[in-house]
Amino acid sequence: MPRLETIRLEKWHRYLLYLASLGLMVTGIAWLWFHYFDRLEDEYGSMPHPLEYVVLQWHGVWAFLFIFLFGSLLNGHMRQAWALGRNRIAGSLLLTNLLILTVTACLLYYASHEMLRDYASVVHWLAGLLAGVCLPLHIMLGRK
Repeated sequence: MPRLETIRLEKWHRYLLYLASLGLMVTGIAWLWFHYFDRLEDEYGSMPHPLEYVVLQWHGVWAFLFIFLFGSLLNGHMRQAWALGRNRIAGSLLLTNLLILTVTACLLYYASHEMLRDYASVVHWLAGLLAGVCLPLHIMLGRK
């Protein structure tokens, strides 16, 4: 039977996950803002804000760091917590949300059909906003 100490993350690991999560949230919200609310108008119509692409690039950088760190949780943190019966509901909700984010990110990057990309985009940013609730919930319940 695993011990409770085996599921606790080391401070550096926890802080890097928080930093990557915050980076994803900030750049994701910035992209939403630039894409939907701060478009530029000229004589040819609406055009993307110049920072929209920059924040999207940074979102991708934060995503790579987060995916690396998330993968490092699979064997220790997640498997051990599941065996201990700890925080299963919030952890499963977070895991499902992260899987939806991963699949929709792949669709956004690789899908060639525009309608599929449009649907994937909406699902991706809704799941991203939901992750901003799921992760703190998982942390709070895990500390109890």
